[in-house]
Amino acid sequence: MLLYIHLNDRIRECYLSMIPYFDEDNIHLEDIIEMKFKELLYNIFKNQENRHVLAYVNAISEGYELPIWEVYGK
Repeated sequence: MLLYIHLNDRIRECYLSMIPYFDEDNIHLEDIIEMKFKELLYNIFKNQENRHVLAYVNAISEGYELPIWEVYGK
């Protein structure tokens, strides 16, 4: 399934700000990339034109007791 994501300047800038971190070899960058990815998701969900994306994420996450970010950290 593909979902169209409406891009605004904030989402585009957030995405572009992540790219340089993938070119560096630093153990601490994993935390920064995770934070930037969460920021990107927040901006996508916050945009009213992406309501369908947030609705989809809510629909597939119903019934799970642990949020996805807690599963990743284990």
